Amino acid sequence: MEPQTSQKSLLAAIVAAGVSAWWLWRQRRWRRLPPGSSWSLPVLGETLAYVRDPLGFIEGKLSQYGGTCSSHLLFSPTVILAVTDANTKLLFSEKNLAWPLHFRQLVGLKSLPMVNDPLHKTIRTLSSRAFVDRQLDSYLPCLQRLSAKQLQLWLDVEGRYIEGSASGDYEICF
Repeated sequence: MEPQTSQKSLLAAIVAAGVSAWWLWRQRRWRRLPPGSSWSLPVLGETLAYVRDPLGFIEGKLSQYGGTCSSHLLFSPTVILAVTDANTKLLFSEKNLAWPLHFRQLVGLKSLPMVNDPLHKTIRTLSSRAFVDRQLDSYLPCLQRLSAKQLQLWLDVEGRYIEGSASGDYEICF
């Protein structure tokens, strides 16, 4: 009977050591983050409070901890930044911000927000030509045509139709 008891004691000691090591690792990891609440639900963190009132949650955190604070939202540690001089300096002095891969792929690796220095200036110069008044006016007929076509497709599905007038204006008929 004694060997079983010692095995149970050994197992309990191993589990206790594992839980203690995990707790110490978590505390050490949280020390590297900005100030924030250390208590939160396992896995969910403060997600429920955030989902109930996102703006109120963020305003409350920032008023409690200042311009930078940490939380645990949507299954991961999160840092919340307010627009302060220190945060602005941090963001604009860092050339290669570590944007998540999914965001870079969504926006495009060579898109304006993702590139720096000469390439950024070149893309900005080329793309700014598309937004002068004369260019914007030239887009209008095409946008009207595409909008009317899309409306027609939407309304055809519902059994309605669009009649075009001679002036190019469209009237929705039911």
